[in-house]
Amino acid sequence: MEGALRVEQRDIRRSLDASPDIHVDYLRIDPRRPGDKPGNLAGQLGSGKYRVYFIGDLPANVFSREEMENLTQSVSQGSGLLMLGGYHAFGPGGYGDTPLAAVLPIEIGRLERQGLGEAVRDDLHWPGPIRMRPSQFGRNHFLLRLSDSDNLGAWNRLPPLEGANRFSGIKPNGLVLAEDDQGRPLLVAG
Repeated sequence: MEGALRVEQRDIRRSLDASPDIHVDYLRIDPRRPGDKPGNLAGQLGSGKYRVYFIGDLPANVFSREEMENLTQSVSQGSGLLMLGGYHAFGPGGYGDTPLAAVLPIEIGRLERQGLGEAVRDDLHWPGPIRMRPSQFGRNHFLLRLSDSDNLGAWNRLPPLEGANRFSGIKPNGLVLAEDDQGRPLLVAG
């Protein structure tokens, strides 16, 4: 599920769809017209139909309370959840006031919110360029394995990020898998 047509979602879809064992269903939701999303989304989010849910740069208010509760229940029962960063992800997207906040590995302050069309808030986003690298723990994690022979070298050759979400804190069950050169968390698993 994604808001804007971003390069991240395109590349993730291409990568995953290349596998014969993985099928990706892509749902674009216009945050300015959330009523245009499929009417059966609540059922799809709570049916166990998907093993992993991806949420891109979408504010929480595009989802109904029932959709958010169903998604949270699916994740609590074993479905994976990957939330990509963006101007309206995590706290800036208003997820701190939703049931989904309970299953996220980060803390979200109640005043974190980035309105649609507003200037980017410096207290919610790190400006780029930002080099993303595996943390000490992430260096051996399968999710961050880019190369069997020179994994850190492969990470060093990647282009920098244009920016990143700031996190209020990491929950006790959160594992920082990637960070920037200053040790700020960029990828957190739970």
